[in-house]
Amino acid sequence: MNIPKKEISELSKHRSEHIGQIWSDIFSALSISPKGPIIEIAPWWINKIWHWLRDISFAWDVYIIEPNKKALDTIISQYKENLPQANIIPLQATIQDAIPHLPNQISAIVSNHPLDDMIIGKSMDKKHFDDFFDDHYEIPFVERTRDIREILDKKTEDMQKAKRETLEDILALLSHTNPEYVIISQYESHFFKENNIIWPDKHAYDVLTALKNAYKDFLIHPYPSTIDHSRWMALHLR
Repeated sequence: MNIPKKEISELSKHRSEHIGQIWSDIFSALSISPKGPIIEIAPWWINKIWHWLRDISFAWDVYIIEPNKKALDTIISQYKENLPQANIIPLQATIQDAIPHLPNQISAIVSNHPLDDMIIGKSMDKKHFDDFFDDHYEIPFVERTRDIREILDKKTEDMQKAKRETLEDILALLSHTNPEYVIISQYESHFFKENNIIWPDKHAYDVLTALKNAYKDFLIHPYPSTIDHSRWMALHLR
């Protein structure tokens, strides 16, 4: 069944509002209120985190790392509309390329469901990356996602390399920016589940688990009871 583009967009916005409320609940449960610049990684085209920043009247720098131009332009517009008092700093770049442009100490790094896209991105050159994520901008492209799996399945070491480099990028970002707090979610994707595409969630979960193991002494709780704790990571690093 072909769902109209407008209906897909409305469904995405509804889910994003729901996820945005979960983020606000998590920050409240953990009593996190940054008093300095933050970084958001790979928000894509509908932001889920500005609700919380609006609720705490956030008025510092927000660095947005998003390699897709369409998504970045859209997300910056949302941030500026909803957080007029904050200074929004867009970086159209991968994490690796963004690091030299980031400060050496920040209040928090936040990211909603970034790891699957980062792993997929590691399998492509820039042209294919832009083409793929432009296709996914509002209507995710099921067959293209399946094609990537077929390519990566031919060489298991390529998938392992993509996962390792994704982990290394985040570790390098944390080392460079010395955040006080880090919160990353990687819940099961409704899109992947609906289309019986299992591999992105599985491999992204592996990377999240590796991150949690690397920082096991800094994990903080509690989370709201309504979420799957295994799919979220919250750190207090200093």
